Amino acid sequence: MDDELAVALGRVVSEIRNLISVTFDFCGGENHISDQGALFLLKCIKKHAGINNLLIDFSEGQNCVTDDTIKLLADVLIGFPKLDMLFINVCCGHNSITDEGVTCLGEALQHLSQLTNLRLNFCGGKNVVTDPGAISICQPIGNMKHLNYLLLKLCCGKNKLTEKGHLAMSTAIGQMQELIGLTLATSGEKANDEGAYLISKSLESLSTIQALTLGFYENSMTDKAAEYISNSLRKLTNLSSLRLNICGGRRMITDAGIGHIARAISELQNLTAITLSFYDNLLTDIGIEEISKGVIDLKNLNTIALNLHGASVTDTGVYSLADFMRKSSNLNSLALIFSGGANRVSDNGVNVLCSAIRDLILLEYLTLDFSDNDLTDIGANFISQSLRELDNIGELTLCFDGNKISEVGVSNLGSTIAELKNLRSIMLFFANNPINKGTWEKLTSMMRNALPNSDISITWDSNYKP
Repeated sequence: MDDELAVALGRVVSEIRNLISVTFDFCGGENHISDQGALFLLKCIKKHAGINNLLIDFSEGQNCVTDDTIKLLADVLIGFPKLDMLFINVCCGHNSITDEGVTCLGEALQHLSQLTNLRLNFCGGKNVVTDPGAISICQPIGNMKHLNYLLLKLCCGKNKLTEKGHLAMSTAIGQMQELIGLTLATSGEKANDEGAYLISKSLESLSTIQALTLGFYENSMTDKAAEYISNSLRKLTNLSSLRLNICGGRRMITDAGIGHIARAISELQNLTAITLSFYDNLLTDIGIEEISKGVIDLKNLNTIALNLHGASVTDTGVYSLADFMRKSSNLNSLALIFSGGANRVSDNGVNVLCSAIRDLILLEYLTLDFSDNDLTDIGANFISQSLRELDNIGELTLCFDGNKISEVGVSNLGSTIAELKNLRSIMLFFANNPINKGTWEKLTSMMRNALPNSDISITWDSNYKP
């Protein structure tokens, strides 16, 4: 979709009467929407005062909207007093939103007191949102008394928040008494322990919260921040879903910080889904053991994802996870990422892990990433053996770039996967392993013939995709 097609779509929309719900989804792919197309679309919906649901997604791809689009959007929103749900996603791609555009949006939000669902994503790309933008948008959010779901992402790329930005966020959150779901994501070298403290303290008043996502990227946080977060988590006894990302900073979160969080998680008995992402921090097998002990007694848990890219995990840490999985027969979704850094998991570790995975008979979603470790054909065969026992697997992702798996191990693994008739989606990554092109093409053809209705993506070399 480009500007020309966006204009054509706008003309169609302008002829529709009594619009109450609008979705403009131009996310990623080959979409190339600039201010020209975006502005025309917005002008075409401006007259529909009865709109109560509005979703606008110009994220990723070749999209390149600027403050001009956000300014007109702000003007349009003032004319939608009945708006109940608002979703604005202009993350990544070539979008370039600054504090100027976000401030205009904040002024418009003051007129939308009936919102119950608000999602704003300005992360990445060429966006530059700093403290003034965060303050201007958080002030009206704090006055939205009916809001029960909030997503606010001002992270990554050139977005930079200090304690002032985090204070604005925490003040707004502290005023919300009906929140059920909350997603916050920030970044910046000055996103430090004090920022974590401010956000964490504001969470303690959210007695109704059920789903929580916190993301602190490219930060300067230490184990003290992890301690602040854990103290607040203990008070959120209604939580059923927790996603915690403290990533890509100055590598100052250690096993001690993980221990604080793991012990807090162990007290949240209503949790059904957990995602913990601490990539590029100073974690070892001790931290993995703490996590395993923290989740092992959560009887309702059916989803767990751990991203420890760039850590220092060995077979010993994997053994701890296997102990947890042996007592977690309810798992429906499992994702383990131990790629890169000083992680060194061998065939022995994979063997013990797979012996536990094969008993997870309810498992439907499985992701294993051991890129740049020490695996050989033996490890690949252990994975094959476990997959044969998992009849319910519907989505499978295996990432083993940079190991020592040959054509024999990959062929055996591919043959096993081809027998999993319930698979809907398969992603395999084996770049930088000793595999030749002919073998990989034969494997690809065999799997596509065996699973014609599955979405299959296979990469054997970083520059080659059959």
